[in-house]
Amino acid sequence: MNILLLEDDISIQTIAEMALRAVGKHHVNVASNGKEGLTLLQSLYTKQELPDVILMDIAMPLLNGVEA
Repeated sequence: MNILLLEDDISIQTIAEMALRAVGKHHVNVASNGKEGLTLLQSLYTKQELPDVILMDIAMPLLNGVEA
């Protein structure tokens, strides 16, 4: 499964990434804010590698989860 994780807290990013990989052979792309996440999503779309799931924090800097 291809997962896009948008989370600004490094500790939560690490824990979430480890947990997702522990429950299966998931590929996890990580972005630290909504703006970075949208750029990454556009890149994945161009390569035809859209994520199966997007896990997004609501309160992030630059562009929050609601705005994204």
